Amino acid sequence: MMARLIILRGNSGSGKTSVAKALQKRFGHNTMMISQDMVRREMLWAKDSIGTKALPLLINLLE
Repeated sequence: MMARLIILRGNSGSGKTSVAKALQKRFGHNTMMISQDMVRREMLWAKDSIGTKALPLLINLLE
């Protein structure tokens, strides 16, 4: 099976999380949703700003 990477972007409250959860349910097992907010806020305790530490970690997780 071919690996897929789906990136959702949009304004706050635009429904990104709802769409991501629906996609995860559709694709079933062996899927993972990585929320930038979760990485930034809960894993790194970093603020959302230019040069945030979250970006390198997100890239690493995606690779």
